[in-house]
Amino acid sequence: MFLSHEEIINNYNSIIIGYLNYYKFVDNKNIFNTLISYILKHSCAKTLARKFKLSSRRKVFQKYGPNLQIRTERNNAAYKLKTPPTHSQ
Repeated sequence: MFLSHEEIINNYNSIIIGYLNYYKFVDNKNIFNTLISYILKHSCAKTLARKFKLSSRRKVFQKYGPNLQIRTERNNAAYKLKTPPTHSQ
């Protein structure tokens, strides 16, 4: 909560990548990716809701979009939550 928006997004992205690397051998990758995507996306939304004093996840998704994207002013970079693909590969 005490980190900046882009630091929170980067931390969640590293958690997502870590889970995907650790469980890359699973047979039901589509279901696993869907669960990881849902749980971590909504966890990140709750964290941002608390940080910005918004009352719900819905308001966070309305303000920042489905991938919780933000564009920084200092280097004009876009930070967004990396959601795993939900189709079989």
